Amino acid sequence: RRSMTKIRELRQARGLSIVALSHEARVNPSVVSVVERRRGVASQRVQEAVSAFLGISQAEAFDSEGMAL
Repeated sequence: RRSMTKIRELRQARGLSIVALSHEARVNPSVVSVVERRRGVASQRVQEAVSAFLGISQAEAFDSEGMAL
């Protein structure tokens, strides 16, 4: 089993639910869930919104294809 994504790690460390992160980043909760579980890639907009909200660079959170790290 792969380790937790940086997004999930930071979200949980801040005590945020997927819905709370989604609301703050203005991203659909189902998209955050899929991306966090590495079941799909994030669009450029989602990468920008989530990484900006979490205060990290896109390169820290996503690979070049948009898959969560």
